[in-house]
Amino acid sequence: MRITRVLRSDCPSGIDCDRIYDTDGDDLAVQGRTVHDSISPSESGGPPGTAVVLVARTLLPDAEPVALGDEEISSADNEDVAIRGRVVSDAASLGIRTPPHESVLLVRRALLPCLAVAVSAADRWR
Repeated sequence: MRITRVLRSDCPSGIDCDRIYDTDGDDLAVQGRTVHDSISPSESGGPPGTAVVLVARTLLPDAEPVALGDEEISSADNEDVAIRGRVVSDAASLGIRTPPHESVLLVRRALLPCLAVAVSAADRWR
């Protein structure tokens, strides 16, 4: 799998911003703040190999709650969207650097249909 484009939120540091990576495969890679407490999707506690991250709602303003198998998106609060996906154990192999408080997950494109709009707004992709 290879990263082809990046959609990222604006953040003061420019380093640990939430990001969604488009790939040349069937999945999207989502980088966000790792959730360790029980909060939706489905109060955490998912199957092995999955995790939940929070991404800024500004990155996915039109995201709707949806579940596809072990993957899920839900509203965490007014500022964040919670996403459950498959953990990428070696994000560096994709060229993604993550601070210790962040994780990278893989999710099927169908989980985030709201990105179809963002993909057409190419100025948000870098």
